[in-house]
Amino acid sequence: MTKVIQKSLKTDLPELKPGQIVKVHQKIIEAGKERIQVFEGIVLDVHGGQGIDGTITVRKDSFGVGVEKIFSIHSPNVAKIEVIKEYRTKRAKLFHLRDPLQLKKFLKGKEVTKKPAEVGSSSGGEATIPKTPAPAAVAAAKDSKAPEVKKEAKK
Repeated sequence: MTKVIQKSLKTDLPELKPGQIVKVHQKIIEAGKERIQVFEGIVLDVHGGQGIDGTITVRKDSFGVGVEKIFSIHSPNVAKIEVIKEYRTKRAKLFHLRDPLQLKKFLKGKEVTKKPAEVGSSSGGEATIPKTPAPAAVAAAKDSKAPEVKKEAKK
């Protein structure tokens, strides 16, 4: 029994939490043809964790109408799940976001920012932060380029 379960478990799933904006790529079969349909929305509920019976409830507004779908995360009909954004939450179940005013408040600036360790990666395990030129160097570069452009325009 456990061998059958291990075969059907997906290993490439992201860590799913309530408050994330996700894209769920779902396989749809119509008239003998198979296609992928993307459902993008906010995760309201994660039930069953990452186990074989794990599900997520995703909600989106489509043309002014709220649409909720429950996806079994290990289903063969779910091609992949992408996390787009992540918001901080204080609750495990976000069903209060069904109210449009509550959703508007929730999305108003609780976005999680990436830590410096996540900006770059190196083999030593230390964070590499991309280097930006000093403001004085940028100003000097702009000043040196400006006269050249003016001289060429006069010729």
